[in-house]
Amino acid sequence: MNENFMGISMFLKYYLLCNNY
Repeated sequence: MNENFMGISMFLKYYLLCNNY
């Protein structure tokens, strides 16, 4: 569960960064 959450968090961070640009 923790691993999944970490993966999603990282993916969300990258997605947000890409959207910001």
